[in-house]
Amino acid sequence: DTELQQFATFGITRVFDLRSSVERVRSPSNHGLPTWVCEHEESNADLEGLWRAQGMDRQRAVSLMTDLYRDLPEEHAEAFGVVYAHIADQGSPMLFHCAAGKDRAGVCAALLLDLLDVPRATIEQDYMATSKTSARAIVETRDSMERLGIKFVEPSAIEPILNPEPAYISAMFDAVEQRYGST
Repeated sequence: DTELQQFATFGITRVFDLRSSVERVRSPSNHGLPTWVCEHEESNADLEGLWRAQGMDRQRAVSLMTDLYRDLPEEHAEAFGVVYAHIADQGSPMLFHCAAGKDRAGVCAALLLDLLDVPRATIEQDYMATSKTSARAIVETRDSMERLGIKFVEPSAIEPILNPEPAYISAMFDAVEQRYGST
């Protein structure tokens, strides 16, 4: 109810769900607003697969997340384009989200802010604000893994996967600029 009240307060009339179909089945949205979904079966940003990777340690997690951020703009170009077109054409309040709110949605927001000539330092601050919610997810993930007896993921690997890192967003911008010359 609180979420729906917040949507109404902000005048949000449309939602863009950037999750894969597998993620949407695993955790359906129940807000009742018109929703555009990106029809893809899987995404490299579906972090559940990382938890199953044998030998996941901090160094491997940082490397995988950095590579993920380099690939997100191309992997989700169509979805980001739909979001940006809606903003340009409709101008109405809307919400876009993914599973954690920092990877796909974070990159979508960062690229949008860059298009609007927002300084990179401000974009990074905005992206890092997601750490307020990731702290709880880190504790919950550690507790769940301990409770379930999951031993193949080192606890030190959890933070680089769930926390926003300035290096990730920088790697994304660097990759876009290397591929296309600019954002």
